[in-house]
Amino acid sequence: MAGFLGGKAAFVQALDVELGFETTFCLEQFVIRGTELKYYRSFPSAWHVFLTGDAGESIYLGCSGDKRPDYNKVENLLGANGVAVKYLRDLGKAEELTEASISVLYEDFEDS
Repeated sequence: MAGFLGGKAAFVQALDVELGFETTFCLEQFVIRGTELKYYRSFPSAWHVFLTGDAGESIYLGCSGDKRPDYNKVENLLGANGVAVKYLRDLGKAEELTEASISVLYEDFEDS
């Protein structure tokens, strides 16, 4: 159906903007710097951002409010926190990704 209506992006925008649709539950997964990244939302709460640490633990990156988190801002946030790409961490050339690695959260980060 989305393809018929002009592609997924146009369809989702029509739902969100024109019809006032609001996401009630969402769990999206991506890979960033070789690490699993998750966006989570359960209405009426805000969007939350998590990473999977090198030991498999869940690391909270913060909250983006009612707006879906921006992947590029997360990438810049990881850089600001000094998180290296996974292969360097796996080779022992960079520090492991742990909860202590994150000092600046998404909502506090000013992306330039």
